[in-house]
Amino acid sequence: MPGPNGCALSGCNYSVQEPSFAHPRRAQLFRWDLRPTDKDTIRIKYQTWFTKSVGWNVSAGPGQWGLTRVRYDFTADQGKLDYTRIITPNLINEASIGIFHDVELGPAESELAYAAIQKQYDRFAALGTSAPPPPARRMAI
Repeated sequence: MPGPNGCALSGCNYSVQEPSFAHPRRAQLFRWDLRPTDKDTIRIKYQTWFTKSVGWNVSAGPGQWGLTRVRYDFTADQGKLDYTRIITPNLINEASIGIFHDVELGPAESELAYAAIQKQYDRFAALGTSAPPPPARRMAI
């Protein structure tokens, strides 16, 4: 764990403070309304969402103790199909079906970031530690 940043007496005992980083986002929407007859309506909608950010303190990142810079990628795709039929002036039939798929990833920023983490673990392995022996069994008399 990193030590305090030196201003602990004034109340700002944080370990990492990162300047603002870019949060690129992209949203796309496609909608198509069809009226094959006066009594039928068909609506098709497809929507995508994408965001990506890289840094020490990204949204939904791992523990905020500065192990490595990470990437936060989030995508969401959804589609919907609606059908409406006017049967009589007082009776309407509606049917809808939809799908939603999202992916949320938070890998390290690069392969070098993974290598830096691995080096830290290799230092522990060099100490010669091994798994502790199993606990002794007690027998009831």
